[in-house]
Amino acid sequence: LRLVEAARQLRVKRLVIGECGHAWRAAQAFMDTLNGPLDFLESPRPEHICELAARLIREGRLKLDKTANDGMSVTYHDPCNLARAGGLTEEPREILRAVVNDFREMSADTIREKTFCCGAGGGLLADELMEVRMKGAKPRIEAFRASGADCLATPCAICKAQFPAAFEHYGLNAQVVGVMDLLGKAIII
Repeated sequence: LRLVEAARQLRVKRLVIGECGHAWRAAQAFMDTLNGPLDFLESPRPEHICELAARLIREGRLKLDKTANDGMSVTYHDPCNLARAGGLTEEPREILRAVVNDFREMSADTIREKTFCCGAGGGLLADELMEVRMKGAKPRIEAFRASGADCLATPCAICKAQFPAAFEHYGLNAQVVGVMDLLGKAIII
């Protein structure tokens, strides 16, 4: 409600939700139901930051330097809330292809709507559940390892918190970053 009230007061045309998949999914499902129609916006629904960024890249409105992200090979993890629950699968990949020279997809049977959970979703991101979390992460860790990448990009805060622990547990020397982090490094101002 605070977002909708602020958007109305500021007379914005677009409401953009940040990288968090949980917030975007909740906004998609309930924002207009709980707060009335969002008929004052150009878009009838809140937009995910990856949708906005991909559109700006397609329109040529962002000047980018892929070499800013050289020195790493990047793969993408589809968070549950974005991919399976929200159908947002292509925009993060468009961004990564535009800002990274070495983008590698994981196996086709483990991505997009077929994604594996990071192992910490559904309220499992708690230290006392570490054994369960690590077992849950194993299929995604195996898919990451098979990609040959050394960096995993994802827009979900839960995934970003889970993967460093899972990489350490499974003996992987890899980095976890946000999609917007890589975009931010590549933008030429």
